[in-house]
Amino acid sequence: METAPIEPVPAKPAPADGDQALLRKRALEGRRALSDAERKEKSARILEQLCRLPEFRRAQSVLCYVSFGHEVSTRELIDRSLSLKKRVFCPRVEGERMRFYRIFSRDDLSPGFRSVLEPDGRSQVYREAPDTLIVVPGTVFDRYGQRIGYGGGYYDRFLAGPWEGEAPPATVGICFACQLAERVPARPCDVPVDRVLFA
Repeated sequence: METAPIEPVPAKPAPADGDQALLRKRALEGRRALSDAERKEKSARILEQLCRLPEFRRAQSVLCYVSFGHEVSTRELIDRSLSLKKRVFCPRVEGERMRFYRIFSRDDLSPGFRSVLEPDGRSQVYREAPDTLIVVPGTVFDRYGQRIGYGGGYYDRFLAGPWEGEAPPATVGICFACQLAERVPARPCDVPVDRVLFA
């Protein structure tokens, strides 16, 4: 099964299969072992899954990471969202925080924090709005939506809000199948995603 809807995280999760550092190391090794052709093909499959989601179809704003290195590519997702006239916002690291700025083309991005492409910070900053979908990166995900990032905590702090609406924006994590774990050890500061897509 390629599309994995996420069940609510239990109040007392079962013991995790290893610590975060080991899970991250294994997942990144598996990701690096994929060929360029495999990453391209799998990224395309994940894109098609994502674009079929009701959360994407009704989204007016899409907050999307800019892929780097061996990550699931988001270039095509950004382009398709723009072509559908959705408002696209990409992250920019500012000190200990991360803010999302609107882009109108991938040409609006330039190397920033850790050489990842970012907006320049002079365009519209994202403010909470209905019908928003946040596409979240990670090194490891599990079926409960728990994730391991790269250690900076930027997405956890952003996803933690505070949000003023009745419910926070919808979130989806995307990864390759080699990045899935049976259970990710959750910490109090970790914020799970609603759904995980993989190929």
